[in-house]
Amino acid sequence: GNGGSEGKSSDDGASSPTANGTPSIVVEDAARNLTITESLELLFDRIGADHPRHDSDFRRVTLGGRRLAGGGSGGWIDHILRAVGVGQPSASTGRGFIGPLPRPAGPSEKFGDPLTAPLPRAPNLKIYCLYGVGKPTERAYRYVHRPGQPERPFALDVSVHGRGVERGVTSVDGDGSIPLVSLGYMCASGWRDGSRLNPAGAEVKIVEYNHRAMSLWGGGIQEGRFSGDHVNIMGNHEMIETVLEVVTGHGSGVQERIYSGVRQIADNVRRLRDARRGTR
Repeated sequence: GNGGSEGKSSDDGASSPTANGTPSIVVEDAARNLTITESLELLFDRIGADHPRHDSDFRRVTLGGRRLAGGGSGGWIDHILRAVGVGQPSASTGRGFIGPLPRPAGPSEKFGDPLTAPLPRAPNLKIYCLYGVGKPTERAYRYVHRPGQPERPFALDVSVHGRGVERGVTSVDGDGSIPLVSLGYMCASGWRDGSRLNPAGAEVKIVEYNHRAMSLWGGGIQEGRFSGDHVNIMGNHEMIETVLEVVTGHGSGVQERIYSGVRQIADNVRRLRDARRGTR
C-alpha cells in the first residue's frame, strides 16, 4: 500500500498522550510526509532481517542495492527523526532534512520505480489502467515517537481527529487498499503528453469501476459483480469483459471512463512540481 508517515506537530505546543498514555514528542511546525522510498527503507530497516529475500529485492530494484545514508543499525531511525526536526538540524536550513535519493542501477529483469524508470521503447505497446474507485482507503498516518521503547519507537497517534483524519488515519478515495493517486496518477499524467517516462508514446487508457457492493442476500458473494474492491474486482463482470476485449485484439474499442478526481490530482501534482522547479 501507499503508506505515507508523518511527524506530528501541535498547534498549541502541548504534548498529547497516545492511547496507552505514552506522551507524544512535540515537533514544532515540522510535520512532513515520507516518500514511498523513505517509508519502505524505514520498514525494511526494521524488519528486513526477518525477510531477507524481499529486503534484497527491494534494495536492488529500487535503490540499486545501496542503502540510504543513515540507514542500518538503527541509524535510519535517527535519519527520520532529523527529517522531521528532532535531533541535529542541518547547517544550511536549521532543520533536519533528507537529501536526494541515490538513483537506482537499472535492473534488467525487474521493473523498479515507475516514477523514475521509463517504459520500454515498444511502439506497439498499449496500456490499459483498470481499477476500482469509490471505496474509502487509508492514505497516511500520524505517528508519535516513543524514545523509551526501542523495539517500537513509533506508534499510531490515535488522538488525532478532524480534517479527514480519524484516530490518526487519513482516508481518501481508492479501491479499499490502494489510494487513487497510486492507482491512477501515472495513467492520467505520468505516462502521457510526451512524457520522458513513455519514450515510445504508448497509448494509455483509463477505465475506472465505481465500487458498488451487493448484499449477500442479493447475490453479493465477495461483494458481487459490481465490486471495485482491490481484490474482489477480479469478479467484476464489466472488468472481465474489458480484459477479454483487450486480449482478443479489440482493445481499440475500449472507451476511457473516469469517475474519480484523478485528473485533478494530476493537475495538483503538476502545479506542485512546476512551483518547486521555479524555486530552484
